[in-house]
Amino acid sequence: MVLSLFFLVYQDYVEAKSASWQQVTYRVMDSMLPFQERFHKEHERYAVGTFDRAQSELGLANMIDWRPSVTDSNRYVADVIGTNAFKVTATSRDGRSLCRLYPSKRPCFELGEYLPIGL
Repeated sequence: MVLSLFFLVYQDYVEAKSASWQQVTYRVMDSMLPFQERFHKEHERYAVGTFDRAQSELGLANMIDWRPSVTDSNRYVADVIGTNAFKVTATSRDGRSLCRLYPSKRPCFELGEYLPIGL
């Protein structure tokens, strides 16, 4: 009985921790938008690159003058989608990943996840 109660409490803790990571990471990703919009206005394209403190990859930050407001260990990668959109993928050290399309702030999805294997 006590063991099952402990397991439920622990499971709630893990889910809350994951939800917290997602919310903070989305907020950091969203903070990139004004910097990308300024770059787009000046260069007629969005910037592409990577920001990863752990690997000293600061290409994206140097290009658009953006730095995350929080110190985390996520790797942020910006890719261009067409001429009027870009996506940001954030990946944590433990392999969790989030992806969002901008400027709409819609979640990304991989088409292969939704198609039958035979196609």
